[in-house]
Amino acid sequence: MRLFRTALIVILSSIFLPLCVSTPINYDTARIPDGQASLKVGAGAQGFKGSYTVCGSPYHYSGGEVRGDVQVGYGIRGMAEVGIQGGVAVGEYVDKRENGTVADSGVFLQADAYPYLKVGIPGKRFRATLKVAAGGGLTSLGEGGGYPMAYADLLLGIESPEVLTLGFRVSPIDGLLAIGSLHFGLYVLSVMAGGNPDLEGYTLYVGFGLALWH
Repeated sequence: MRLFRTALIVILSSIFLPLCVSTPINYDTARIPDGQASLKVGAGAQGFKGSYTVCGSPYHYSGGEVRGDVQVGYGIRGMAEVGIQGGVAVGEYVDKRENGTVADSGVFLQADAYPYLKVGIPGKRFRATLKVAAGGGLTSLGEGGGYPMAYADLLLGIESPEVLTLGFRVSPIDGLLAIGSLHFGLYVLSVMAGGNPDLEGYTLYVGFGLALWH
């Protein structure tokens, strides 16, 4: 019985680890600066909800977190940008059985960092950029520890200076997310929504960011 319980804990931890960690909220633009550095600082929130099945028994999970993000990059000839971004998040989750009783719940802390590369096609009123980031983080979830993470953003920028950024994010944890960002001078209002159908879950991201230096 103890062995079965230990195995079940390992299974549940492997499920919840990817569900309860997050990638950075997108405050970026499709525009790549020419020989200039950029710094963006943002804060936002994420909510998640979904379901899974273990040994024929259905479970439903939900939760949320708040996180802060920092991104530093340098543009090369307006066509490529290299940089690093990272953040810290704190959140909570609850896991319920089909009858509504709580199977597990808790609070977690996460810290992550991602080097990234952006390559794009510049344009006066419209531009397209592909951003690829790969890194990892540390989480207190379960027994705690590190985990790898990667994602790719396809961004389309409209107007100059950029007013609207649209796009998609693909990642092994989040699945497919739609991205939308409005830029008001130094301010960015960003929304990310979507989910991972393989995990029978979905996520909703809402963030408000302040770009300190373009």
